[in-house]
Amino acid sequence: MNTIDSILQTLAEYLASAPALREAAFVTEYPAGYKSYPLKKPTVSVGLKSLAMDAGSFGGYLGRDAATGNDIMGQQVKMEVLLSCYFPSETSGLDCYKLVTLLSQTLVDGCPVGGLSELTVEPIRYDSNTSACRADVTLRLKTVVGTQKDERLVEDFILIHRPSGGA
Repeated sequence: MNTIDSILQTLAEYLASAPALREAAFVTEYPAGYKSYPLKKPTVSVGLKSLAMDAGSFGGYLGRDAATGNDIMGQQVKMEVLLSCYFPSETSGLDCYKLVTLLSQTLVDGCPVGGLSELTVEPIRYDSNTSACRADVTLRLKTVVGTQKDERLVEDFILIHRPSGGA
């Protein structure tokens, strides 16, 4: 079942495996994936920007896992993922643009973690904190996060209520 961390990790691994993006490095923000300093090649940091829960049915119960028989508990979410694209300062604007475009096309062709509903790109700018050029790409996804509940770990308690005044 998807957790927020696993969604971010899956995105980073998917993008890193794309042949069109082989010149870039992909890391997750937390746990901190280290970017080299100064940057030697384009580096994309994958992180959570926002999360909104959709109203769930049956108190978060999503069904039963066919393989394990465990209950699946979770929540449908609308998630914004921030892809912070850092480029060595000597990278041309055209090369920055090409990588952001290839990144966007790769995700449009097949986002591995849910329904991609929108993708926005911020203008390329210089980031003095990292001494690098930067462009942010925001993904809006609709997906499910949750866990499996192992029935062997659940203890059922039965409460018997007797009406007052009765024997």
